Amino acid sequence: MFLKIALLIIFFAVMIAVGLIARRQATDVNGFVLGGRSVGPWLTAFAYGTSYFSAVVFIGYAGQFGWKYGLSSTWVGLGNAFIGSLLAWAIMGRRTRVMTHHLDAKTMPEFFGKRYESKSLRISASAIAFVFLIPYTASVYKGLSTLFGLAFNIDYRWCVIAMAILTAVYVILGGYMATAINDFIQGIIMLAGICAVIVAVLKGQGGFLAAIQKLSQIPVDTQNTTAALQNMTGPFVSFFGPDPINLLGVVILTSLGTWGLPQMVGKFYAIKSEKAVKTGTIVSTFFAVIISGGCYFLGGFGRIYEEFQGECMLFPSKEQRDWSKFNVPNYKKAKFDPKTLKPFDKVLVRYDNGDCWCCALFSNIINGEGIYKYQCVSSAFKCCIPYNEDTENLIGTTNEAPEFYKYWED
Repeated sequence: MFLKIALLIIFFAVMIAVGLIARRQATDVNGFVLGGRSVGPWLTAFAYGTSYFSAVVFIGYAGQFGWKYGLSSTWVGLGNAFIGSLLAWAIMGRRTRVMTHHLDAKTMPEFFGKRYESKSLRISASAIAFVFLIPYTASVYKGLSTLFGLAFNIDYRWCVIAMAILTAVYVILGGYMATAINDFIQGIIMLAGICAVIVAVLKGQGGFLAAIQKLSQIPVDTQNTTAALQNMTGPFVSFFGPDPINLLGVVILTSLGTWGLPQMVGKFYAIKSEKAVKTGTIVSTFFAVIISGGCYFLGGFGRIYEEFQGECMLFPSKEQRDWSKFNVPNYKKAKFDPKTLKPFDKVLVRYDNGDCWCCALFSNIINGEGIYKYQCVSSAFKCCIPYNEDTENLIGTTNEAPEFYKYWED
């Protein structure tokens, strides 16, 4: 824990230091918003990539689509790299830079207003960006704060506040240049991190081929498989997965959707030259292949960590994986008290209200002020209730638990 806190403090200190160093670039509006239109290709490419592949991908999409499509979800990552990055840079990079430089436009709404000589269009674009970036930003903050909350066992609300303050400090100090430099630093950490996690996951499963073999044994999930492929074998290691049509839709949605995001297109406004655009195209595509491709590839192995067909996949031997052998706690006498849970009791858990319930095996209660008090074999959670005939219908839903089990409302 000490090492984690120390590294986090160092990271925060570097971010603030970058804001102070970049302050000399933010002497006017042009310098603050666009870094004086002198940002290099590497900084721009990494800024584009880190904006594209944020917590939404690392914590949300990669796991969700990896679970649904298996290893074929890697196509989503490759689509993001070659359509969302390479093609976007090739088509929009130079043109956007030239046009915004010619019109002296610093933001997307300002560009629309000057390009079409329409004040109403400028106001409309501003309103659209303001309204729809709120839920986008909220999802990023929620994902990161949940991750920090799990790592340090603190309420995610404090994480949101801390991240908001930290971001405000370095952005106010150094403007866009501070953001670009910090994105570059974060991008390096992301590259090293995703490679390390992939190696650790595959090594933990006995290597790449052993992990593939385990994944191939998982039967068809009828809810996530197209009707024509209901009888296929090894759906989660197949080339196009259990639902190719929907997979194609996800590739298109996540790859083309970014072309209109202000925080993505704005990177082209600030790049320093047309030559830098060519370099940035290569760097951005390489970054996207590693990060996005790696994330979705990793997500494809998610099912080998979950239970299926009555077996708990958290344990290595078949005898240990027999889910039916674990305790089924049953409480009928009074209000449920989580202190009565015993190690290896079957439980349903979720990180916070509104999340989906999933199965786990109870370990112990964590003492302290954190909100993730209930340690299970896989992780620590905020909500933990017995798995039994009263609660089995909650699996995979966000439904509220029966009143009898809502100890957290006392």
